[in-house]
Amino acid sequence: MEMSERLQTDDHDNIDQEVEALFSQWREDRKKLAARRQVEQYLEMKRLREQIGDVFDLEDF
Repeated sequence: MEMSERLQTDDHDNIDQEVEALFSQWREDRKKLAARRQVEQYLEMKRLREQIGDVFDLEDF
């Protein structure tokens, strides 16, 4: 293998490693965003349930 071919192969390997690292970070970020979204949905549902409960409590009077 010539020197220029070896350099191209090394560059290709480095690019593959960088791409994999970026995708790994992207997947991790997506998981964090999904978890955050679930917590926000839970808190919103909890808030709505409390509001609905307050409305039903007021109607009992």
